[in-house]
Amino acid sequence: MGIAHTDKTPLSKGEIRRLLIAAVGTPLAYLLYQFMLRSVQGYTQLVTLPQLTPTLFLGFLVLGVTGALALLTWNLGFRIAPIAAFGAVLSVPWLYFGPPINLGYSTLPFGTLSLVIGVEGTIRFRERTPEIVTDKTGWIAVGAGLLHFALGFGLQVATRQLFWLDNSFPSVLLMGFIYVVSGIALVVAGALPVILWRRYRLVTPAVATVSWFTWGLYGIWVRWNALPLSEFTGIGWGNFTPHPDYLLKWTGLMIVLLAGVGAELVLREISRFVRN
Repeated sequence: MGIAHTDKTPLSKGEIRRLLIAAVGTPLAYLLYQFMLRSVQGYTQLVTLPQLTPTLFLGFLVLGVTGALALLTWNLGFRIAPIAAFGAVLSVPWLYFGPPINLGYSTLPFGTLSLVIGVEGTIRFRERTPEIVTDKTGWIAVGAGLLHFALGFGLQVATRQLFWLDNSFPSVLLMGFIYVVSGIALVVAGALPVILWRRYRLVTPAVATVSWFTWGLYGIWVRWNALPLSEFTGIGWGNFTPHPDYLLKWTGLMIVLLAGVGAELVLREISRFVRN
């Protein structure tokens, strides 16, 4: 039986309010924690107010989405995933001694949270897996996810032709793992817009995914004469552009997608308040 179309809000006003507090409070708490840590370590020259730059804004966005998603998963019964994300947030300042918000390192808690959510969710909700077979929305979502993966993987192969994979066992194992995780993320990024539209009439997830892919396709098309690119030297997790390595840039897409969902839910509640 398919799921009926509805424009209901998946979260209550109180839940939305708490998620907003988590989204705003997480980056602010992270800054305070980092300043205190640097002072204790004796790196007082690093205890300076961050400059207002696009990188700082994106860093706040990443940490905000991570905090809101961690709270949401905790409320849904997840325990390992939000705890792992909290541990990653505490660990990030120990990994570098640069600016207060390093965009590349700030994506690590989000990536950790996303990965553990997938593992924990598969174990916790394994009894619901058969619903995909009988649910029309599930079939459409899986199809959209697989299509997104196929297109994204095609862009990745066209760009690099997997040339950066060497023949050593550790490299093949590590990069194979990264490819599997990235592929699953692309499937999720393609499936979520279908689920959120059919269940809650949310538009921003589809807009985010289609726009991100179009941007990636355009960026690769512009440099088409230079393809394939040279040997791979770094993923650039903190580079919020979907090219040239579209498959590996899934963190930016997921953050934009989830931030769009949050913004749309808030705007929907504001419009209802104004109408009433």
